[in-house]
Amino acid sequence: MAHCVGGKEHYTFGSTAKSLMLGDAWWVSYHKKRAERGIKAKLLFNESLAYWKAEIKYPKSEVKYTKAGFNYRVDR
Repeated sequence: MAHCVGGKEHYTFGSTAKSLMLGDAWWVSYHKKRAERGIKAKLLFNESLAYWKAEIKYPKSEVKYTKAGFNYRVDR
């Protein structure tokens, strides 16, 4: 969390549901600490993550979803 010192906003270009993730507990903890420091977040995820409800889990955040732009291919 030291990398959030002095910042005013956090921007994330998220992934799709099929990508590798750090896990729900890690992200919830990270965003809780970010919000406690008064740092706002703007998050953009693929629509496949809409079920995850990041806008509810992450305080002081603005969440948007997109259909276009990025997809994860498993066959690499």
